[in-house]
Amino acid sequence: MNLNPPAHKVITLPNEIITEIIRDVSMVDHATLCRVSKLFNALSLPFLNRTIVGRLDNNHVHVLKAFCTALIAHPFRADTIRSLTFVGRGYIWTEDSESRELWLQSMKLMRRLEHLSIDSTRVVGQLVPKLSLLNFPRILRCSLKIPADMWHVDVVAAFLKTHATLTHVRIYINGPIGHQSVFLPNLQYFDGYMAHLPSIVTQHLKAVRILWRIGGLEIDNFVKKLASMTDPKIPFISSHRFHTSLDDTSRILTALSTRMQHTTTLQINYLVDDQSAIGHVTERLWQFRRLLYLAFDYIYRIPDSDEDVAYRQDTLQACANACPTLKACSLFARAWRKVDDMWQEYPMEDFLIEAGLSAFEEMP
Repeated sequence: MNLNPPAHKVITLPNEIITEIIRDVSMVDHATLCRVSKLFNALSLPFLNRTIVGRLDNNHVHVLKAFCTALIAHPFRADTIRSLTFVGRGYIWTEDSESRELWLQSMKLMRRLEHLSIDSTRVVGQLVPKLSLLNFPRILRCSLKIPADMWHVDVVAAFLKTHATLTHVRIYINGPIGHQSVFLPNLQYFDGYMAHLPSIVTQHLKAVRILWRIGGLEIDNFVKKLASMTDPKIPFISSHRFHTSLDDTSRILTALSTRMQHTTTLQINYLVDDQSAIGHVTERLWQFRRLLYLAFDYIYRIPDSDEDVAYRQDTLQACANACPTLKACSLFARAWRKVDDMWQEYPMEDFLIEAGLSAFEEMP
């Protein structure tokens, strides 16, 4: 009796079962399986190409060119790509017309792309107009983080307009995204500068993370616009980072507490360490009548001294007194939840999930 049958006998398994096995292995193993046989190559390649990260910098030009060239030569591979991320500094890459054309032609093949992220501090503007030539019928998530002086904002607006399927959008470009309205009927999560929201038209926002920089914008009108993009019957997740004075921050919180009373999660991050800031928050918490989760922190500081421990406890009690509806609270990267009217510390990761704030980390 042969107790060691040939390894190729596994191929007699249905492709569906082999695919389920392949699905659970690492990307390195996907690459190895692609070299086993034609069958394993066909079954493993979609998983290997599902998530692509490309670097737009001078040291990786040849890699990105090779990838684009291979994709154009084998267009069927583009159908397997679901997530595409570009990071880095792309001077040579974007100044080379041949490279730009390869980039454009390969991008046009990705008809099943669901996630696009461009995160570069020094991408040259020649690539930007190409965005208006792209169409991804199935895209759900988009992240654009590029300096404003290298962007044509109308191109960004045009790109968003042609992708009404988007549910998650992250935009960090100084200044408004064009002068026309951008209709995104499926948008649920927005992450970006406050100046970007007025251009967007939607009614189903579930969560926002806004970076506030006051620059001639009337705060109450802006918050009124934000409220019009939500359904007051649906719980709302509201996250705010303030690069503003305490006076402006107080005005923002007042407007939010007045117009956004369906907020169930409120996250506040101050730019500067000022212990008087929490007072501005607690004074207005009572107006958030449906608030369940509160997170408060300074952007550039996490207290860790004995005095800070005592300060946390005092602050926690102040928040609990100001807002009896609170179920859990995060202060300076530590979290507590109410159990039988007692506050007990629990993992920060669990707090972020319960409060719905982990959704922003899952965005592109």
